Amino acid sequence: MGRDRGEKLMSKCPNCKNDSLSFETVDNLPLENPYCFECGDFIYDYEEKDNINPDHYKNGEIECIDAIQSSMTNEAFKGYLKGNIIKYVWRFENKNRQECLKKAIWYTDRLIKETSNG
Repeated sequence: MGRDRGEKLMSKCPNCKNDSLSFETVDNLPLENPYCFECGDFIYDYEEKDNINPDHYKNGEIECIDAIQSSMTNEAFKGYLKGNIIKYVWRFENKNRQECLKKAIWYTDRLIKETSNG
């Protein structure tokens, strides 16, 4: 995610590469297709990437997070998850705002899962 346009948080446009892509109207209504304020047009072939858990972490027979977990004790892995939660909450105001918070939530959800598993 990118910068604010007034109160709205913008995403990067795949065409002009500026943080000027909106998914809502000025009245906060959802758009069927995102609109780029820099290009002045709708983006009809837009595919949102999963920046929270992208495909390159899932290549091979085992997902990266599972390989990390396999290399640690349960307590060490929980500490790893807690460290990532702290990191993403710590920096969210200065880097990728919503994306950092979504990553913190992803690690929090994983920590909850690990805690409930024993």
